[in-house]
Amino acid sequence: MKKVYKGLDNLKILESVRMLDNYSVIILDLWGVVHDGEKPYHGVVQSMQMLKSSGKKIILLSNSPRRSKAVVDQINKIGIPDNLYDKIITSGELIFNFLNRSSKNFGSKKYYKISPLGKDFLTDDLIDSETDNIKNADYILLIGPKNDENDLVEDYYGILRSGTELSLKLVCANPDLYVIKGDKFVLCAGAIANKYEEMGGKIISLGKPNKAAYLECRSMFRNYDFNDFIAIGDSPLTDIKGANQSGIDSVFILNGMHRKDIYINNKLNYDLLEDLFKKNNIAYPTALMYSLVL
Repeated sequence: MKKVYKGLDNLKILESVRMLDNYSVIILDLWGVVHDGEKPYHGVVQSMQMLKSSGKKIILLSNSPRRSKAVVDQINKIGIPDNLYDKIITSGELIFNFLNRSSKNFGSKKYYKISPLGKDFLTDDLIDSETDNIKNADYILLIGPKNDENDLVEDYYGILRSGTELSLKLVCANPDLYVIKGDKFVLCAGAIANKYEEMGGKIISLGKPNKAAYLECRSMFRNYDFNDFIAIGDSPLTDIKGANQSGIDSVFILNGMHRKDIYINNKLNYDLLEDLFKKNNIAYPTALMYSLVL
């Protein structure tokens, strides 16, 4: 392990997943760490195989708005089989369970849905029902933009304004602002939800960085203490912040979604790395890692 730059001199760079030997449960982010939305990153499958063969428990913790089973199917198609991990938790699954518990306890409601065109992989089996008229809705269910590659947050100002005027809560199924898809950044529900909050609306979000996501991880392996867990992700705002406030050690992936913000001429710049955490008022992770490699 190497020492790094002044403000980051308490951090170490882990050069291999073999350096995670002190931990029993590895929480992995998906987009930006395991895959790019189209294929696994180089060396990731082999790294996960090694971790599993050494007895580590692996939880995939994703802010995907899809239910967990839908993500299992999705990542299997791009080369990440389910024998590489033990559990998968998605923001969509947490929201689905939250809404159905609420409906069972307090009665069913109507939602106005904002989602990608086609199947949304969340609302099947939801007790609440959809309405096409926001004036008849009890809340807004935000799954994602209609077209994540072309839409802008500004495209949703009209409907968000209507929601605030009706004092509707917005339930956000994906707290991420943007993710990498192949070689481009695409819009996520979190950016739209943030704008709704700026407009004075109230939002409900249970994915990372919410503690609920990490408590769900803990509930899956109750025979381990939180100091046996480590979370690995490429977003200070979700992965690192969530782990920090949940009392879990964390590793920040340098070659993930923020690579363009912290590299100059293909070289890591520690001033920019320090600024990335400071400007977002987020405490540093436990360690750094370029990517998930052996």
